[in-house]
Amino acid sequence: MASVLIVEDNFELAALIQAAIEARGHHTTAAHTARNAREALQSKAYDVAVVDLFLPDADGGEILEELKGRNVPALAMSGAYKGAGYARKAKDVHGAKAFFEKPFPLEELLLCIEAFIGPPEAAPLPSPTEELTLEVVVVEQPQRDQPEPRDLLPLEEWERLWRKGPQPERVKPRAELARTGTLAETSVAKLLTACWQAKHTGDLVLHREPAVKVISFEQGSPVYAASNLAHERFARLCAREGLLRGEDLEAVAQLAREQNLRTGVAMVQLGVLTEAQRVQLLERQIREIIWSAFDWTDGDYTFTRGKGPRADLVRLHVFPGALIVEGYLQRPLVALRALLPEYRRLSPTATPPYNLEDFGFTGPQALLLAQADGTKSVGDLLALSDLSERETLGLLAGLEAVGIVEAQRERPKSPRWTFGL
Repeated sequence: MASVLIVEDNFELAALIQAAIEARGHHTTAAHTARNAREALQSKAYDVAVVDLFLPDADGGEILEELKGRNVPALAMSGAYKGAGYARKAKDVHGAKAFFEKPFPLEELLLCIEAFIGPPEAAPLPSPTEELTLEVVVVEQPQRDQPEPRDLLPLEEWERLWRKGPQPERVKPRAELARTGTLAETSVAKLLTACWQAKHTGDLVLHREPAVKVISFEQGSPVYAASNLAHERFARLCAREGLLRGEDLEAVAQLAREQNLRTGVAMVQLGVLTEAQRVQLLERQIREIIWSAFDWTDGDYTFTRGKGPRADLVRLHVFPGALIVEGYLQRPLVALRALLPEYRRLSPTATPPYNLEDFGFTGPQALLLAQADGTKSVGDLLALSDLSERETLGLLAGLEAVGIVEAQRERPKSPRWTFGL
C-alpha cells in the first residue's frame, strides 16, 4: 500500500483528496501547515506528496525543497487563478513533478499520483445515488391551514421511498461507508467549495441523525440533491405551492405506482403540472435541500466518487459560488444578524477560491464588496450600502462562506488593498 502526504491548509479540500486516494487503496496523511508537514516527514517515509504553495506559516516551495532532498516525488498546487509563473517556479526551481491550479480535475491528480505509486488496489465505493433516488408519492391530504410539519422518514423506510424502479436485491448499508469528517469542524458551504476546487464528480453525503442528504456533483458543480426528510419531498413542495390538490393526489399516486413513474412525471401526464413547471420546481427543490443544510453545525459528511446522478434526473445548472451566496441571501434577518455582529470587520482573502467575475454581482453588490477592505465594521458597511439590511448582511455572510472575504482579527493601522471594483 502506497503512502501519500497531502500538504493543504484547506481542511475540506484535503479531506476530499484523501477520500479519493484512500478509495483507490492507498494510505494518506494530511498536513495543514508547513510545521505539520515537517513533522510528518520526520515520522515516516512517503512515496509521493501533494503540496499547496500557499501555506499559512511558510511558502510551500520550502516543503517542495525538503521533499526533493528526500527523493520524494512532489506535485504542487496553487490557489485559484495565480498564473503560469507559479507553475514554472514550482517545477523549475523547487523540483515539482507536476503543477495543478485550482480548480483542477481530481481525476487528473489521481492519475498523476498513480504514475509514481502504481494502480489502485481496491475498487471505489459505490455512489449513494446509484443506490438511492428521491421522489416517490406518499398519499396524504394536504393541509393548508396548518404549518408544514417537519417530520422525518425513518431510515428503515429508505428501501421503499428511495427507489429507481424495481427494488434492488440488496442496498449497501450506509454504515459501511467510511466517514470522512465532522460538520462541527467545517460547514456545508466550505465542502461545496472544496468539491468545486477539485472538480469533484460523485457525491457529498451529509448525515445528521436521523436526517440524510446527498448532493451530487459533476466536474465540481452541484447538479442534484436528495433528502430523506418528508417535508422536502416533491409532492410536499407542490402541495405547499397549491399545485397539488387533495383530489389529484390519489390519481397521481396510482399512476406513479402502476407505471413506475416519478412524482413529477406522473403529475405532468395527468395535466396537474406543465413540463416547464416540473423542471422549475425540481430545480427549486434541489436548491432548498442544499440550502437547508447550511445551518448544520453537527453531524458528519462523506465524499464518494462516481459518475454523478442518473441521466434521466433533472439537473441543476448553476455556478456553486453563486448558489452559496444565493442561499445566504435567503436566510432570515435574525439569523444573519447573529452571524455578523456590527463590530466585526471583513477583509479580502489572499487566495479566493472563486473568480469574482463568475458571480455576476450587481453594481451595489460590487460596491459593497469593494468597501469590505478591513477598515470598516459591519455596522459601517450597513450605513454605506445601498442595499437593504437583509441584502447587505446576506451578501457579506455569503462572501465569507465562499472564502472571498474573511474576518479581521484586529483593526488594521492603515487601509488594506481592496478588490478595486
